[in-house]
Amino acid sequence: MVVQRVIAAVVVLLSLMRAQPAHAHPMGMSSINRALDFTYAGDGRFRVVYALDFAEGPAYAEIEALDADHDGKVTPEEQRRYLDSRLPPLVDAWVVLVDGTRVPPTVVASHVDTKPGEGGLDTLRIDAEVALAASPRRSTPGQPLTLYVKDDAFRDSPGWREIGAELAPDAGASSDPLLAGTIETTTGDGGAMVLEGRTPRMIDARFTFRPGSHDESLPTGRVPPWGGLFALLVLLWGGLFAWLFRKRAAAQS
Repeated sequence: MVVQRVIAAVVVLLSLMRAQPAHAHPMGMSSINRALDFTYAGDGRFRVVYALDFAEGPAYAEIEALDADHDGKVTPEEQRRYLDSRLPPLVDAWVVLVDGTRVPPTVVASHVDTKPGEGGLDTLRIDAEVALAASPRRSTPGQPLTLYVKDDAFRDSPGWREIGAELAPDAGASSDPLLAGTIETTTGDGGAMVLEGRTPRMIDARFTFRPGSHDESLPTGRVPPWGGLFALLVLLWGGLFAWLFRKRAAAQS
């Protein structure tokens, strides 16, 4: 599925951004890399994980702003001031539409970290959790929900750009039919997904959540207890027959 490839690409990006040894940044020393991962939690609500990674070149200016007094040490207060001033303008610039209605994002948690890079320079990474106001529209059986996202920050800089969406794994008991359905992904503005070599440049994307059907007797995504018992019985019976067969063959020989 397309969404599985998108999520896999997000995982690869996050892995690359975590692996920051003291040598050149894996995406290039001048790159700015971004991943947006939207999770549909039911009842028109989305959770967002935002990862922003600056390689050595662009990180230099970011670290100058982070270390406000330029003493070479970053205090928790400096981190908080930096994040409170840096993140809101970036997030406020997102275009997020749920069924055509713009939904404002809000930063609810954030963290910044630096790692040694090449040439005595550092890289910088920001991780944030962003909440979307609940959509006024509630899903109904048979009616899909569409999420459109656009983030063109740092558009002129090289680097990885990825946008993904998934269903909340812990929301299987919800009565929302969309959580039992599927997700389809398309580029939003007719070709906003550009590949530079093997690097995705996803500036915007549209996700269509199509409803499925719930088994009212069981939460979606959970295995019924008798299903596991049946499998165990089949396994035991198979083992018993195999043992009897080997015993008979040995007796005949």
